[in-house]
Amino acid sequence: MKFYKNMGRLKSNKSLYIGLTLILIFTLHNAQYIIGSFYERDENTLFTPFAYKAPFSLSEDNLSYAGIIRYSGNHPSIYRHDPLIKENGKLSFADGNIVNSYLGLFTKLSGDINTTYYFGGLLPLFLSILLIFKIISIFFQKHSIPISIGVSILILCSNFDDVFGIQKFLTGFGFLGEYHNNLLVLGYSQRFPYCQSSIVFFLFWLYRFILFRESSSTKNQIWLLIALIGLQYSYFYYWSFAIPITAAMLFFDKKHPREFIIVLIGYLLLSSHFWFKFYEFNQLDFLEEYRERIKGIEVFPMSGILLFGTLCLLPFINKGRKWFNLLLFLMPFGWVLSFKLLSVYFEYFPQLIYITKFIFPLSIFMGILLAGIWNKWKNWAMLSLINYYLIFFFCNLKFVLGYNIQPYHWVYASFFPFLVLNLIVVWKDIINLTRIKYAVVIGSTLTIFFGFLNSYKSAEKNHAFWSISNHETEVIDLLNKHPYSVIAGNNMMPLITFTAHSDVYLYEGSCSHKRAMYEESAQRFIHPYKLMGYSDSLIVKEYRKYENIGDYHQIVISNNSSARDSLSRVYPDNILGSIEVMWCYFMEPEKYIHKFYTSLEKYKIPNYELDYLVIYTPTFKGDYSKIRGEKILENKLFKVYSIKLEKSTTAH
Repeated sequence: MKFYKNMGRLKSNKSLYIGLTLILIFTLHNAQYIIGSFYERDENTLFTPFAYKAPFSLSEDNLSYAGIIRYSGNHPSIYRHDPLIKENGKLSFADGNIVNSYLGLFTKLSGDINTTYYFGGLLPLFLSILLIFKIISIFFQKHSIPISIGVSILILCSNFDDVFGIQKFLTGFGFLGEYHNNLLVLGYSQRFPYCQSSIVFFLFWLYRFILFRESSSTKNQIWLLIALIGLQYSYFYYWSFAIPITAAMLFFDKKHPREFIIVLIGYLLLSSHFWFKFYEFNQLDFLEEYRERIKGIEVFPMSGILLFGTLCLLPFINKGRKWFNLLLFLMPFGWVLSFKLLSVYFEYFPQLIYITKFIFPLSIFMGILLAGIWNKWKNWAMLSLINYYLIFFFCNLKFVLGYNIQPYHWVYASFFPFLVLNLIVVWKDIINLTRIKYAVVIGSTLTIFFGFLNSYKSAEKNHAFWSISNHETEVIDLLNKHPYSVIAGNNMMPLITFTAHSDVYLYEGSCSHKRAMYEESAQRFIHPYKLMGYSDSLIVKEYRKYENIGDYHQIVISNNSSARDSLSRVYPDNILGSIEVMWCYFMEPEKYIHKFYTSLEKYKIPNYELDYLVIYTPTFKGDYSKIRGEKILENKLFKVYSIKLEKSTTAH
């Protein structure tokens, strides 16, 4: 009887601690905006994270994602569509969309994208914390609650390259040098909507994966399948990381070979529609240009990965084959180095380079295979090695595909949360549990302290930019009276802001989220300027502003107060948001400027729907007298024209 009373008390206490952890992390995630809302501002402004004058980096992303979310609320789908180009709205990508659909429906119910930003991720956050508590309780009986709280804070409020937020505090806010400031004061899981609302799928997969490893019952098989399918339609950087780990670990599992086959076949059958969609997408002419848009940095810095990976596997270095185990760590670096040398010294032998593309993934596989055969490691040691090798693979896809796919996403989204759990679980058999508890508590306390401090400093520096004036809201109110209309203009950033706050389409679309090929994008770029009376030379000048993007970066990262204060004037004049239209030009200006000249020479009036020109007057360089439309709104910042378009049967 006493036993059952104690168990009930423990469950009750755990629920209380989960609730308190939820309140703490939720407050941390929104602290900068909570603090920022208390600063004095003009009564004619609307406080919002979705503002075009917000600090660079994630502000553009947030605005673009807001458009996707609003579209998904009106058109729920398991696949992501082109959210802003009306004619292409039915064309989907081979990319999951259930997170955007959920947040879109949340927005429809709440009626406000700001509410979605603050509270849309509350349910996924609660479920994420609950899952972390469940995962930790599997490995720890004693001290499980403080360790669970600490791990929740470390995973959901810190980053791979700045675990406790100390670096951002020292360098991001003027104490030591300069640091690229963006809206992520905490970890990557703070990012809206990925990974803020999608990490729950990753943690759910991990939880069900661990339980399957403990017991391959029919129930656990079904739940693991559900978890894998949920990942498939949530976030690319989660499922692409989790599925290879699942396959590898199940491959090394000698206890459940039959169950492994059942899970594998079940997954392939249930995900077959996705892979058909993936195959269709890869047959499109659009694919090559899409790859150009998503190219990332060459090679992600590996020093941190080596350090943390070594910490995970250090306990096993001295077990069994010491030098072989050490070699397993060094092999990925050797491969990357040799490939880079080959690419430099054998650039005139493409066949040799081509062969190395097959050697790299094969070597990754062989390293893991040899470790599994020759070492009698526990499951989590093997899992650590797979995690370690897999991140090397994704950070160096250039050696396989010829280009990288923004590898930092895998590092922050998948590798890091996995790493935190790896470190704690792997070291629990070597270090006293009490010491692990204290280490986690101290680490999470530092994270909380610097998290709040950095949030305060961020609010202090940036609160003035988290707002839109009554001039913007006047335009938004007008557009909300005409839902599903198409807008264009001379400045991309206000336009993207309007798509975040109203159900409208954007004539030019938005970066990698659009299904328009280069020629269509070029015509959509040119056409509004023609309607606004811009000459060809002025249109080229607007296009070439991409070349000055570095100047804006310097302003953003500068801690000089005068530069920061002038941001609201500099930003609109730069029309930086137009990189959303021609990202390729930003990456390779010399190549794409010639393509643009050709598109300008071939210009004909397109047959694309356009309802309104929204002109941002401070940066307007056209001729109002040449605008063929009816002016329906004018204020200090904007002029809005209702457009009657001429049509061309020969348009692109």
